[in-house]
Amino acid sequence: MQTILMTFTSLFVLATGVYAEDFTGWCVDMGEPGCQDRYIPFYENSIDWCEESCSLTNRVKVTNMLANLFDYTCQSDYAGTVKSRVMILTQTVYDNTGTEIDKHFFITNHGTLPVVQCP
Repeated sequence: MQTILMTFTSLFVLATGVYAEDFTGWCVDMGEPGCQDRYIPFYENSIDWCEESCSLTNRVKVTNMLANLFDYTCQSDYAGTVKSRVMILTQTVYDNTGTEIDKHFFITNHGTLPVVQCP
């Protein structure tokens, strides 16, 4: 299981690193379902929320962190086009057995949500 987790973690780091901007297979975990399922999937470098579609472009690596900043452009019926920034951050933490694991986060001005492998 740990080998599988490390493989997926490596894929995520590569996706957020120098080589690509493809987050396919990863989901933002909303904690509970609302107007959509609990897990909101990425499609390459975009994600669709309840009433808007957003894309992540122009990646900038954050110095001395496992993190990248992106231009975050959302198109919606009610607000038109809204531009902001989003950070995708990876933190290495210890689980309750003392094993190191990587946790990923989707950070905007409005909050921080975990990013997980899509179920």
